[in-house]
Amino acid sequence: MSALEKRLEEQETIIKFLQSRYERDTGRKLNLPSSLGNLLGDPSILGTTKPVEDDEFKTIDTEDAGANDKPKKQKARKSGMTMMEAIECLSLPKPQPKEKGKDSKKKIITIAPEHLIMKIDLSGFRTTGVSRSSLKELIDGLDGLPCIRSINLRNNGLTDDYEREILALFDYQKVRSIDLSQNCLKKVPAAIGKKLRDEVSHIMWLDLT
Repeated sequence: MSALEKRLEEQETIIKFLQSRYERDTGRKLNLPSSLGNLLGDPSILGTTKPVEDDEFKTIDTEDAGANDKPKKQKARKSGMTMMEAIECLSLPKPQPKEKGKDSKKKIITIAPEHLIMKIDLSGFRTTGVSRSSLKELIDGLDGLPCIRSINLRNNGLTDDYEREILALFDYQKVRSIDLSQNCLKKVPAAIGKKLRDEVSHIMWLDLT
């Protein structure tokens, strides 16, 4: 069996699983589609529609960042870097601890220009190294990125061991585009499908191929 045939067989298994869960939860029979995207009523999940582009988000809330600040682009990374090194180069904001007993008045938030990026491209680390700690570092920094809309984790050798971190990306409503293609995910797509069906409605583009 070729790699392509194996991938198609895995996708068909996922579709059948989601179909059975849908019928069990709703009591309605669902015609078996030919793809995960059709099952969820969103063909963009297959990557057949273009990823989110900058001009699709011309109206951005920059109240905290300042009226004159504009979304920035991610700086090019050096070859041979690990994902953790690439994330460190992004200088993502650190989560602010909640202070107890302090005045609850609204504080003035200052956002650095490098934190106004709209896209994060962390693809192609299959050979140089990916870790759960690096993904957690990415997730922890998303709160402080007001303009972030797209995350690319393509071709990183991600497996089901990273399920918790991958699903956490879908909890950020400002993120509209996620690329998880060319990884080694088997059970995670089913978990993503359930999340899209039951919880998430803000994703505009998703690639799991």
